[in-house]
Amino acid sequence: MTLQGGRKVLRGAAWMGAGRIVVNLSGLISTIMLARLLSPDDFGLVAIAMAAAAVVGSMSELSLTQALVQFDDPADADYHSAWTLNLIRALAISAILMAVAWPMAAAYSEPRLIPIFAVVAFTAAARALENPRIVVFRRALDFRPDFEFDVVEKLVSLVVAVAIAFVLRSYWALILGSAAATLARIALTYIKIPYRPRFHLSRWRALMSFSIWLTFAEIVKTINLRAVPLVAGAFLPTVAVGQFSVGERVASMPVRESIGALQATLFPAFSRMADDLARMRAAYVRAQAMTSLAALPFGFGLAAVAQPVVLIILGAKWLPAVPVLQAVAIASSVQAVQNALPLAMATGRTNEILWRNVRSFLIQMPLLVLGLAVGRESALGGLEGLSLALVASAIANAAINMTMVRKLVASPLREQIGLAARPFVASVVMAALVLLLVGTFPATGTDLPSILTLAAIIAAGAAAFAASLFALHAVFAGPASAERELAGLALAGLTKARPGAKSSRRIR
Repeated sequence: MTLQGGRKVLRGAAWMGAGRIVVNLSGLISTIMLARLLSPDDFGLVAIAMAAAAVVGSMSELSLTQALVQFDDPADADYHSAWTLNLIRALAISAILMAVAWPMAAAYSEPRLIPIFAVVAFTAAARALENPRIVVFRRALDFRPDFEFDVVEKLVSLVVAVAIAFVLRSYWALILGSAAATLARIALTYIKIPYRPRFHLSRWRALMSFSIWLTFAEIVKTINLRAVPLVAGAFLPTVAVGQFSVGERVASMPVRESIGALQATLFPAFSRMADDLARMRAAYVRAQAMTSLAALPFGFGLAAVAQPVVLIILGAKWLPAVPVLQAVAIASSVQAVQNALPLAMATGRTNEILWRNVRSFLIQMPLLVLGLAVGRESALGGLEGLSLALVASAIANAAINMTMVRKLVASPLREQIGLAARPFVASVVMAALVLLLVGTFPATGTDLPSILTLAAIIAAGAAAFAASLFALHAVFAGPASAERELAGLALAGLTKARPGAKSSRRIR
């Protein structure tokens, strides 16, 4: 990746990053306020319905946006065909979710699931009708519109959900907030770039030839990620499922979303290098080194301060969610040391994604069931057993993905592990110090001293990470380290932005 290309991807990541920051903050605020207003049982009930909707939606996922990004020059017929296929998908999702509402309610002994499924079916179907022409911006590596879509969606969800929760104190706040946010996002996509859809299927074969493997892969991936509440609900009460749902949500925000900005730019960027494997490998190595540098300290740091964070922002009734938060934070950061998906899509080898996800499923699901069963029948506890299973499956899946990256761009496992070695060691040192400080200076309430104590511990952890990383960099770094790359891009951006910089170069 050239410096100019790196800057363009970095600018795209900056827009996505800004969006993620706003999304994370509003999502965190929403979770805190709703956790204070609603009960774990409310969250558990909604988590089961949302998980079922995600699994059903994945079974008809067509991945048409990725196909349009990969096409050299999409025509109107491509966009119309994509919209029509999504319309058919939307109708199918609604019908299936309504059909399974009664069996699901009977299986979980929860008659409240029936009306919930009706609204969730509508929301899931509506999301499929998003304007397909927004891919024009992504193809140009312009992610500012995505920033706008994400921010509007999350803010609408925050306002509507909190308002309903404050008035009704009901799980309907979660359901209706999600529905309102989806409608707002869809409307904005058509406002941003005008498009009059037409019923058209002439290009369905071309679209499906690219996306068919992604469709199958998405089914397995979604079952891996979103079916956990369904599995947990078979072993644990709804209250415990709610504890898992909130713990997973709080942990995934600062970890997955913090690196999502960079990851979202990789597929369009790699697509431009599809004919130059060496260039793509070099770009991947640089991107993943930076991703590891961001994700690992986020994950390990959050896991270390999980208990005081839960006490301060959620309250004592959510303390059972602590092991879940720790496990998801660590698992998310471990999985971030690789990112094979954009490589497979950019090279057109989407079938590799399917087999990767199948292998992950065959590892994760048995581990989850084993962890839940052992935890429930022992002193360990169901949530604790589930948490250990999540970490174990994350490590195994990271190894699977590294093997896939080696196959796609010939990056040796030693090289991939080396990208994350220094951030990993520095993160472990940081986490050890933070755990020691949390035990020595406990922050046990929502009062100002507790908040200041937690802030001081986090600052000490950040300093420990920086010092450890600097020491490791000085001893082990090569000339193309991620730290130097990131510093060079940042310095180049500052130089470009400095007043008079352009004219000074002309004088020289």
